[in-house]
Amino acid sequence: MRRRFLKWVVALTVTGSCAASSVLAENGKSVSFESVKRSWNHKAVMVTSGGLKPSIEKLTGAFCQVWPTIPCRDLLLYLKDPERFNALLGKDTGYAVTVDRSNGFLMVADNKGGDSAYLYATLWRLKNGHTLFSVKTGQPGGAHNIDAVVFYDYDPSTKRLSPNKRLHDRLTAPAMGKMQWIHLPREGKDIKVSGYHPSVPKVYTFKFNGLGFDEPTVSDVKQWD
Repeated sequence: MRRRFLKWVVALTVTGSCAASSVLAENGKSVSFESVKRSWNHKAVMVTSGGLKPSIEKLTGAFCQVWPTIPCRDLLLYLKDPERFNALLGKDTGYAVTVDRSNGFLMVADNKGGDSAYLYATLWRLKNGHTLFSVKTGQPGGAHNIDAVVFYDYDPSTKRLSPNKRLHDRLTAPAMGKMQWIHLPREGKDIKVSGYHPSVPKVYTFKFNGLGFDEPTVSDVKQWD
């Protein structure tokens, strides 16, 4: 099954028939999660035909064109032909793309569990007409245990995703613990951050206010959320 899928990837790359072909053509290489974590805030992302309110697929696809990590490459192939992608890969392996348009949420992950690479993306429509967009991507376990979380502001007048480093720094502040886990919402708009402290784990809830996020409320928990 995987061999059939790879043949499909090669065919798309050779013919140049999909938006992902430019990404896959460069020796089949992917961008590392380390590279995303280190450099995302130095590069804006253009969203072709973004319009006033681009969909979660449109924004994530634009991000993946610039940062073709392993889950991004699979997402670009999915966006070209979802039915064929699922038939050749997702059905047997459990690796799947989930798109929840009503909640502005997208996920690329192994729905059978395990330590596979993953990508989560979500958006917030802001009162000023802009769209806040975030991606969380990485791979758990072993030497590959890295988690890159990025935030962008989409301006419909420029059709550009500009890095929002200020928000990123707020949501990853060292005061919340050396080890952190950011939960991007699928339902609702608030962001929760689990922070590990020597005494007890804490959960910081950042409530969405229409233009950003309020200062967090803090609660103690007995285990990781």
